[in-house]
Amino acid sequence: MIAGLPDVDMVYWDYYHMEDRWYEHMLSEHERMSENTVFAGGVWTWSGFMPQVKRTDATMVPALKACARHGVRTAIATMWGDDGTETDYFLAMSQMTLFSEACWRGEDYDMDEARHMAETLTGLPWEVYEGFGCFYKDETDDRTGKGLIYCDLLYPLLPHQPNLAAAAEQYAEGLRRMALCENDPRCRYGAALFRVAYEKAQLILQLRAAYKKKDASALRRIAEEKIPALVKLYDALEEAHRTLWWASYKRLGWENITLRYGAVKGRLKDVSYTLNCYCDGRLPVIEELEYPELEASRKDGIQFFQVYVSPQFDGI
Repeated sequence: MIAGLPDVDMVYWDYYHMEDRWYEHMLSEHERMSENTVFAGGVWTWSGFMPQVKRTDATMVPALKACARHGVRTAIATMWGDDGTETDYFLAMSQMTLFSEACWRGEDYDMDEARHMAETLTGLPWEVYEGFGCFYKDETDDRTGKGLIYCDLLYPLLPHQPNLAAAAEQYAEGLRRMALCENDPRCRYGAALFRVAYEKAQLILQLRAAYKKKDASALRRIAEEKIPALVKLYDALEEAHRTLWWASYKRLGWENITLRYGAVKGRLKDVSYTLNCYCDGRLPVIEELEYPELEASRKDGIQFFQVYVSPQFDGI
């Protein structure tokens, strides 16, 4: 098969692995097929709302070092917009310097220098980019943050039954980091995002606990105070997100994002109505809260918008 290949450059795509030996093996295999291998890695922008800083570091640092050892002359940094391009590409520009420093300095490039160059390129301190990374649990592709933005309060479909209290702590840390440059539109967006994720995580925990205790006063407070306050936070997030989108892209595609915000806010208002009906005695039970929490899932494992909003969308 190798003998029959045309005289073309081979592109090795990989943005998933974290082991040096994996990249060493795959680059060696590609060298058997072509004298010139191009590496296409990824700056993780497709996990939802924020760049996945920790995962990009964990996958691309070993990949680029291996590329330098193998004399790869061209490395491509890809950014994908799966599921509506929720993450503004310019939020991830800091991690382009992983590629530029590896190209310039080779295998022994210094991460501190890459981060210094990121600050020079973007005008934001590295602490802010670490704050962006707080939207994710760790270097795994766990999209709890995205799930919280979209999920239903009554049946919060989230990946892997996350520890919401621990997640809320991360979002609080992210919010503190955004305060370092609070007047920058990127940080205003980040702050709005972390506020929604933090408050919604807390509300999910409070709501189910109050229902199990049949605490009508707590449920009434959630319906009449906390949910309307959360809707206002969504309004602020949508406005901040729109500001970035209009600055970065054409308007085309924004309708998908604003439709999703509208759906989430509409559902929150319906949940508020449902809780008041229960507290007034017009509903004997809230069916959704009578059952154990379900995990977000799809047969192919993809964590898109549709798997978070309703179990009825599973597999569509």
